[in-house]
Amino acid sequence: MSTVHDLDVKPVVPVRDVPKNLDALPPEDRELTLEGASNIVRDKYTGKVACYDCSGSSPVRRETVYAGFDASRECHTFRCPLGAIGQRCEYYDRCHAGSNGESSRQVRVPMAVDPRRFGPIYSHSKHWKRIYRGRTAAERYNSYVKRVLRLDEHCLRGRSAIGLRALMCAITVNIRLLIRVQEERAAEAKAA
Repeated sequence: MSTVHDLDVKPVVPVRDVPKNLDALPPEDRELTLEGASNIVRDKYTGKVACYDCSGSSPVRRETVYAGFDASRECHTFRCPLGAIGQRCEYYDRCHAGSNGESSRQVRVPMAVDPRRFGPIYSHSKHWKRIYRGRTAAERYNSYVKRVLRLDEHCLRGRSAIGLRALMCAITVNIRLLIRVQEERAAEAKAA
């Protein structure tokens, strides 16, 4: 059986298994240290990556800057938050973030670490947010097909029977749209 990744499908689904009192949870209950990077952590609920500047008496937490997805390695790249703006923290020489990128230290988080939060499109990137905003039209269609045309209330068995029912729903939606467009054109012709 093929997986979503094998079919080159990039899911754009928000993470829903986040506790309601997320902000009240202490960092040690939320954060997991990335392998091989003692000062780089990821939030196990939201997937955000942060680094700790351990140079002072108390560590300073800074959220990293997302730098993109590397398809050849199947991992996301995050940059040092200070390095992204051309600065260095005092902990720079001892930082375990990884290699130096073009402008700062960077760390790669493979999709395999948590495929739900680190899918092919990172859920906190601008690209994901732009795509997700476009889902509202599809959700309106899905709601109409499920509630009005009652696609989810069936007693059919078999893939072909359900596929035929879904096809009939799609044809119904398109015919209704065609009728509405024709009525609007007729109304415009009468008004002119």
